[in-house]
This record gives sequence, C-alpha cells and structure tokens, in this order.
Amino acid sequence: MQFKGIKLATAVALIGGAAALRILPHVPNVSPIAAVALFGGFYFATPWAAIAVVLAALGLSDAVLGVYDPRIMAMVYAGLLVPVAFRFLFARGPSLVRAAAGSLGASAVFFAVSNFAVWAFSGMYEHSVAGLAACFTMALPFFQNTVVGDLAFTFILFGSYAAVRAIAQRREVAATRNAEARA
Repeated sequence: MQFKGIKLATAVALIGGAAALRILPHVPNVSPIAAVALFGGFYFATPWAAIAVVLAALGLSDAVLGVYDPRIMAMVYAGLLVPVAFRFLFARGPSLVRAAAGSLGASAVFFAVSNFAVWAFSGMYEHSVAGLAACFTMALPFFQNTVVGDLAFTFILFGSYAAVRAIAQRREVAATRNAEARA
C-alpha cells in the first residue's frame, strides 16, 4: 500500500510542479513537461500513468494560460507525449547517458512536431519548402532553450530519483545491520 501512495504522491508532485513551472514566468521553451514525460515513462508501471500525468499538467496549466489553435495545441500535446515512449531506454535502469539521450530526443521531437504545426496551421509561413525552412530557422533560438531546459529538468528528476533511492538503500542496510546486531 505504501508503494502506491508514493507513486500517487510522485504523480501529484510532477503534475503540480510541471504546471506551476509552466505558468510562472520563465525563459521561452524552458519547461519541465518533456522531462516529466521522459521520467514518467521510466518511473510509472504503465505508459498510461505517465501520459495521464503529462496531460494533467498540460491541461491544468493551459486552463490558466489559455488555449490557442486546437490543431497546433493537439500537435504540441502529442509532441510532448512522445518521450513517454522512450521508456525502452531505461529497460536496464536509468543512467546519465540514457537520460541525456532521451532528453535530446524529446527536444528534437518537440522541435520538429511543434514547428511543423506552426508552419502547417498558423498562416505565419508560406506553405512551401521555403516556408517550412523559414519556420524551422526562426525557431532555432527556441530550440536551444528547449534543449537546455529539457536537459536541466531531466537531470533534476532522474538525479532526485537516484538520490532518494540511495538514501533508501542506505537506510535499509543500516536497518539490516541493526537487526543482525540485536540477534
């Protein structure tokens, strides 16, 4: 029972933290959502739990921030859910390299999907190869922010997880030693 409580508390913390950090003033495209999707894909037993956490954080924050073109919004949401599928990277457990690879992949997917949506649906760019190239070119400064933010939040989440696991393991070892000493 306690394990389920920890998972629920983690889900609530991820939703609340991600939504708050998306609402509060921040550098454009520096958001924890992709990192939450990546971590959730690793941490939760099913991808559906991670998807629910990401959708709840997006829905909660968009209820405050407001909505925009539903086609673009749907593609942004889809792009931010893709990192959940990167859970295969952590089949042998988390590592710095796997977390970095997942984070960079999440950044690249979000950049491609969100900017394609802007090109396709916003009317800001001509619907041609040149227009698509212009859209992606204009978005490059935002991509830099996305990469930095995704890496930072990914390392915070996975680093916190590793720290909590290490503390729990030390306590377990100490408890075992104490029990053996009393026996």
